[in-house]
Amino acid sequence: MRDQEWHSEHEVTDFVGNMSYFEHQDEDENYVLFSSCEFGSEFYENAGEPDIREAHRLEKLINEYFPEYEIEIDTCGKWTEINLTKKTSHNKLER
Repeated sequence: MRDQEWHSEHEVTDFVGNMSYFEHQDEDENYVLFSSCEFGSEFYENAGEPDIREAHRLEKLINEYFPEYEIEIDTCGKWTEINLTKKTSHNKLER
C-alpha cells in the first residue's frame, strides 16, 4: 500500500475516468460518487453483472492508490454506484 496522503477529489475523479467507463456524478470535499448503467437492464430494472464486476475492480485500485477513502458499492435499479467517503482519520484539522 502507498504512503497515506491527502488526495483531492479531482485526483480521484481523473483516476477513475482514466481507468474505467464509470461516470463521475457528484462530489464535495468529503464525498465522490461514480455510477454506470452500461450493462444494466432497463426492462428488468436490475444492475448488470459486468458493471458490478467493474465496480469491484475499481474498489481494489482505489483502495491501493487512495486509502483515505471508504468505498461502498451499491445498486439501484439498472444503476451500479461507487460511493467514496473520506475516512474520518484523514479529515483536515480546523484552523
